[in-house]
Amino acid sequence: MTDALLQLQSRSLYLRSLEQQDTNDLVHLFRITENLRLFTEEYKKPFIVPGDLTAALESHSQNPSAIGKAYAVVPHIGGPAIGWIVVRYLESTLQAPFCAVFVSDEHRHDRIAEVFFMMCEYALEQLRHDNIQFRTGGWHQDPTRKSAGDYGMSMTGVLKRQMLIRKGSQVLDLYEVTKTQWPSIKESTEAWWAASVMDANPASEVKKEQGP
Repeated sequence: MTDALLQLQSRSLYLRSLEQQDTNDLVHLFRITENLRLFTEEYKKPFIVPGDLTAALESHSQNPSAIGKAYAVVPHIGGPAIGWIVVRYLESTLQAPFCAVFVSDEHRHDRIAEVFFMMCEYALEQLRHDNIQFRTGGWHQDPTRKSAGDYGMSMTGVLKRQMLIRKGSQVLDLYEVTKTQWPSIKESTEAWWAASVMDANPASEVKKEQGP
């Protein structure tokens, strides 16, 4: 059976199945405390220690249900993967939450937006889910960096108003789009493709809103 996710592509990216180097990179990524936190909190802590996740990644092809399905995010121009997503299907709630990690470079924010766009189309249009939720982690070597701002996940514009989930006054690094929100969000292309789709420095966003 054809894997529908492997048919997804965006302006400059597409998804492919994992190769051995991808598995090696993911194992490295999830040794970073914050990345592991993002993943395990999204999936209700299915892995007790990083070693469990490592084993699951290394055996995902034999037992996909252990972590869902993992894919590499690759530029159309070729080269190594610049990110990875892990999708887990929850039959009881008809949802497909996913975790995404990306290499940190000057194009990271645009690539994150493109992957979110692809996954929203897939979940809300093809699968007809009521909503989609997602997190991202980054390629950071410093395990002391804890905040969402440190990971470039403060969103601006339309996406911030409609997708950022808040708990009291705290901004969480969990994003959601509902099927009723999706049509207007999808049409707001400037919110997806503008250079300021995500701002790695929340303080600079506040200054822009307040003026000079």
